[in-house]
Amino acid sequence: MTAREIQHLYWRAGFGISPNALKALKSSTRHSIVSDLFKKSENLIPLEVDLTEYETFFKMSYKKFKELYSPEEAQKLQQKSNKLVRDLNIKWVKRLYDNETLLREKMTLFWANIFVCRDNHILHMQQYKKKKKKKKKKKKKKKK
Repeated sequence: MTAREIQHLYWRAGFGISPNALKALKSSTRHSIVSDLFKKSENLIPLEVDLTEYETFFKMSYKKFKELYSPEEAQKLQQKSNKLVRDLNIKWVKRLYDNETLLREKMTLFWANIFVCRDNHILHMQQYKKKKKKKKKKKKKKKK
């Protein structure tokens, strides 16, 4: 592959390529470069923030929450949640320029824009993730 083709591939599959990485790939074949992009993106490394403070809320109903917490306390919890959502977003943006998971992160960004969804509360975001993990574990047990 020419340097121009490799650059084009890395702009399409990710967010570009550094000059040093480009030099290293110049002697590689097209097949090995593309295979390497897929292989590096196979490993899933979940993004997580510490939600130990929110453990009690996972099982609590909204009605119970309203009984236990005043509006001021609820507002403070929401502010903490907003900060954790921001922290999670920052972690993801930092991962976007990581060359090891280039293709996976570009595809995540693509699909996140297609299926536009957002939640402003970290508790809901993390609960969704935990439910997906439980479903995967159940499927693995059924296969055995």
